[in-house]
Amino acid sequence: MAMILLLAEGSTIGAVRRLRTTWYFFLPGLAPYVDFALFHHVEALRKRHKYAPLMHYPCTLLVPLMVFRQVALSSKIIIRKRAYILKTWGICVVVICFSFAVPLYFMPLARTATTDREKTGVIFIFLLVVSPVVATLTAIVRSLKDGPALQTSPAITFVAFGFALFARIVQAEMEYISSQLLWSLVFASFDFVTDLAMPYFVLIGGAARRSLVRFLCRPVRDRHFDTVTAEDTQETRDKQTPVMLLSRHSTTMMSFKSAGRCSMRSLSTFLDVPTRVVQFGYHPIFLQRLSDQMHAYSLIELTVLIFSNLLKITVGQILFPFVRHLLERPVGLGIMVLIEVFFEGALYICLVRSANLPLIKSITEPGVIRMHLLALGIGGTLNMLRNLPVPILMLLTDADENKYQSVSTYEFCPFHSSMFEVR
Repeated sequence: MAMILLLAEGSTIGAVRRLRTTWYFFLPGLAPYVDFALFHHVEALRKRHKYAPLMHYPCTLLVPLMVFRQVALSSKIIIRKRAYILKTWGICVVVICFSFAVPLYFMPLARTATTDREKTGVIFIFLLVVSPVVATLTAIVRSLKDGPALQTSPAITFVAFGFALFARIVQAEMEYISSQLLWSLVFASFDFVTDLAMPYFVLIGGAARRSLVRFLCRPVRDRHFDTVTAEDTQETRDKQTPVMLLSRHSTTMMSFKSAGRCSMRSLSTFLDVPTRVVQFGYHPIFLQRLSDQMHAYSLIELTVLIFSNLLKITVGQILFPFVRHLLERPVGLGIMVLIEVFFEGALYICLVRSANLPLIKSITEPGVIRMHLLALGIGGTLNMLRNLPVPILMLLTDADENKYQSVSTYEFCPFHSSMFEVR
């Protein structure tokens, strides 16, 4: 509910005001949680706990649609109302699909992985499958032309936090520090390449769309060409004087130099993202949303890296206190943080100097930092509340495989299993 209201209003005060007019939309969403309690506490209904999510997800699909419809109809700043409703609802659909798929399919797959090689395969499959989902979400957010400018962080934080958390939890479970450092380098390089290429992929897509529209709208013109025979060409060449040939040669050389300068100028213009954004006719809020995405992802990745490794160190020391691990793991965490900070700094410099993105200006806008931190807190808390038993059980299994390998999620936390697992 909090993320939906923040996505709709882009501020805490606006979310509270919106809650006064939309509170009755959230009442149907409370009914599935009452059913979850009944499925958990009533003995006769425990065998039918697999039907509980089927009651939960239809409500979670309808509630955002009703809220955003009311926001669009009552707001004067939203001009493209139908597009706004569909896009914001599409964001919620992607979030719901992500929250359903990861605990159901990928977390059990991670629990069965015992060696570092198997865990590497799980991470690779996860990145291969889920990365397009995250890219789709960010593309929808960037395409929003209406609504508050500060709604970017609430829109992407939940999925981005869960995406980073799963990969980092599996990485933290690896037995050898060398494997963790290697995958930390892989993650940082992957994020660096994808984040650096994101503005240019968007511009390439805009250029392709513009060229396609221009080609389809181009009027058909009748063209008449003069026929030039080989004899006429040879006669013309014979009549040319050496001075004319030398002049033509000089003109050709100057044309090559001019073409080279134009190519360099075109390359620098293409690398200048704001210039191309204006040229391709993007909405002015596009750069703000793109910059907010960069800042939000950087904050989430560093936070999840520190949190997942500290959680692993804490659980390991509680179960099996070992001085060597207590000294070794924090040093490894410090190296991984340095790797992440180095790549994030390089990305920041490249995007500011080469792409000319307004990253510095966007972070100084009123309320931006507060919204990033608020969205991170709410999105991270929701991720942990919804999925906390599964990563805890994964860490326990990694610490004591003989004791916890045979423990199912339902045995470890029946309420969590009834909510998020369909058997």
